Amino acid sequence: SIAAWTRPADLGGFREILRQECGARILFSFQENGVILSFGLNAGGYVECDAPIDPARLLDGDWHHCAAAFDGAAMRVYLDGARIGELARTGPLALDPSAPAFIGSSSGKSEHFQGALDDLRVYADALAADEIAQLHRAGRARLEERARAAERALA
Repeated sequence: SIAAWTRPADLGGFREILRQECGARILFSFQENGVILSFGLNAGGYVECDAPIDPARLLDGDWHHCAAAFDGAAMRVYLDGARIGELARTGPLALDPSAPAFIGSSSGKSEHFQGALDDLRVYADALAADEIAQLHRAGRARLEERARAAERALA
């Protein structure tokens, strides 16, 4: 599973959240000018689970929780705690722990994320839908508390 808080400023082209470019590629990115949130991995062959999204929803200046999980039976993509995409997929998960992974770009050279990324997490296990929803709720509560603290400080 992969999870991250994102605050995109621009979704033009392709914008990587996390990418490992190798024979066992892993990617989690905004694609096609922000109309897709994609989770790609090699499970019985490389495939991407593409979830349609509305880029305007993500370009509102707020933080959004993005997550993806593979449990050996399906790949799933989540936005703000809700599942927005699913692709049935079985097969052994191919990983290459010796290949570098890049946060916010493709190999550090292109498809740079434009905006802010925070609290990127990579899990060895597949998170269940309720666990991803809880990550979103807890993060949203922290964001709201920070906003209240800032308002108190300004007052």
